[in-house]
Amino acid sequence: MLTGVVLLNEWQSNSMLCSGMDDSGAAYRTGIVHFREKIDVEYNIMLLMKTIDLNYFLERYLSEEMDQAEKNWFEKELDGNDELKKELALRRRTESVLREVDILDLRAKLNAVEKERSEESSWTAARRRMLRYAAVAALFILAGTSIWLPNHKMSNDELFRKFYDQSATVVNTATRSSGTSSDLTYQAALKAYREGQFIVAVRYFEEFTTGQQKTDAGTLMGIEMMKGNSLLEINRYSEAGKSYQKVVENNDNLYLEDATWLLGLCYLKTEENEKAVEVMTKIAVSASRHNKDARAILRRMK
Repeated sequence: MLTGVVLLNEWQSNSMLCSGMDDSGAAYRTGIVHFREKIDVEYNIMLLMKTIDLNYFLERYLSEEMDQAEKNWFEKELDGNDELKKELALRRRTESVLREVDILDLRAKLNAVEKERSEESSWTAARRRMLRYAAVAALFILAGTSIWLPNHKMSNDELFRKFYDQSATVVNTATRSSGTSSDLTYQAALKAYREGQFIVAVRYFEEFTTGQQKTDAGTLMGIEMMKGNSLLEINRYSEAGKSYQKVVENNDNLYLEDATWLLGLCYLKTEENEKAVEVMTKIAVSASRHNKDARAILRRMK
């Protein structure tokens, strides 16, 4: 955007070029008309920019949601707006602090809090809300600064549609070939799962896991993940959450990170917002590949 100084210099340059020409000359008139039009355009753009909520564009810029044209425009706006630069720097510094947190220490503390919460069955809903507020407040303390959170809130269904990614449901579906009835059931479940016949897959998975005592824990956790994924695909979110919860409680398998994320999304769909906030907060301060999305969800929940 041209500044007043640039416009003044251009006016002076045009005046010098046209000073030796007759006022009736076509070149002189054309230059004056062009210059006035440029002033009108720049002035109208400056008036429009005053009405734009730049916080909205800050959020989109930091979340890498802009296309290239919008990004080019925003970076050009940054060049002439010191206040906007300061706000952007503040938010980047906050994100950097969050990433540099001692993840293992935080995870241990959060696990201790969760264990204490599960053992004390007499906790009231009010105390659970206090835990949620304390966890969120901890994020601000770690950041060492206050953060303005944009008011672009979204419903739980909108958040689920925006952040649900089927790549989180990928499971190793290696087959077994001993020929026993249970293995035949397992193979039938895998076949149905791969073909997207999720109602059939759920029935076979449940049949296989009933009374299974000899199957190793890793295989069982993989089955619970596939069962949860199948239930998720047929919109049985509460049941899917129970399968993911089993994987999370096992706490020693390849699917822990994705199971925790999908559990949080299930809580969104079942409107269990307190549980959703608790799970997403844990993810947000962890090294999970979903931590950025979890922070976005926490900012946008109603």
